[in-house]
Amino acid sequence: GTMLEHRQGIVVIASLGVLMFLTVLGGSFLLRGLHEDQISDQSRWQHSAFFLAEASIDAAIDQLRDGTFSDLPPTALSNGSYWAEIADSSENLSLQPLQYLITGHGLDAAAQRDVEALTLLTAQSIFQFALFADQQLVVGGTVSTDSFDSSVAPYDPLNPGQEGDIGTNLSTSGGIVINGSLTVNGQVAVGEEATDPNAVVVVNGGSYTVTADPPVVAQPNNLQMPTADPPAELACNVPLDLNGGPALSLPSGGRSSCSGTACCFSTMSIGGGGTVTVDPGVELTVYVTGPFSQTGNSTIGVLSDPTQLVMILTSPQQATIEGGWTGTPVFSGGLYAPTGSIDIGGNAQIFGSVVSQNVEVSGNAEIHYDE
Repeated sequence: GTMLEHRQGIVVIASLGVLMFLTVLGGSFLLRGLHEDQISDQSRWQHSAFFLAEASIDAAIDQLRDGTFSDLPPTALSNGSYWAEIADSSENLSLQPLQYLITGHGLDAAAQRDVEALTLLTAQSIFQFALFADQQLVVGGTVSTDSFDSSVAPYDPLNPGQEGDIGTNLSTSGGIVINGSLTVNGQVAVGEEATDPNAVVVVNGGSYTVTADPPVVAQPNNLQMPTADPPAELACNVPLDLNGGPALSLPSGGRSSCSGTACCFSTMSIGGGGTVTVDPGVELTVYVTGPFSQTGNSTIGVLSDPTQLVMILTSPQQATIEGGWTGTPVFSGGLYAPTGSIDIGGNAQIFGSVVSQNVEVSGNAEIHYDE
């Protein structure tokens, strides 16, 4: 009896030992599993925070491209958030002009990651198209676009270039409406978000021919339309009304309306055989704060070099370049109306580029883009 009890005691002790070992082993595996789960969560949060920080860099670059240079505020995304600081050469003396240091941050749960990016903006002309509308471009009559390079030679109607692109920032149907006959010696560009670029162009009983292949594309980035205010030193309170007579050369003939290489007028009306040209060797910017019209057999700019004149219409009112049966108004330069509408009609001839909030072209107008 004593031997049996002794053996039973050994079995109980051994069983308790095995049970304790299994308990310790199970606890160890449980703790290890919990630890690995925590590491997995930490790793997931760290990766997510890093991707959010990268997203802040992308958002800040888009903001810079749009002309906004302030810091990027906290923005919720997925399960976390991102924000960024943007420093320029006035805040960081090691930076060059147009250089920006972006410090982006991403936060997910308790994990934060930070990323720095040094960016350089490349200045780009607003005049990327023969005709461009931020909103709607409407074409009637018989209209054509082509191109030339004034730095090489004047426009040659017998050998036109193929860079006469037209475009709109709209990505929905009706961004470009064709009511007549349009020939584009170039390409048609629509808003960057267009899933079907061809659907943005609406043909109402008319027709259009495009030489590029593909003929219609979505822009990689919409063309930005920044406001452009006249310099503070210009009063902009004198109208320019010219109908025939001797040619007016600016800025030398602008008197109080001009300062340096800029002029500003409250209104501008050029008609008849009136001519407004630019002094030799000057690249002039002319601001018009009120109504603008060019009619009849008039000329604005330098025919051999459209780059000598940029005209900025700051008024939201409609501007007109239109010739009658016998008049052919000629505009040579860059014409920009970020908040207005430009109506080009009759036998108007444009050498340069037209960019506006809305554009309507009709008659037998021809637009020759200066590359």
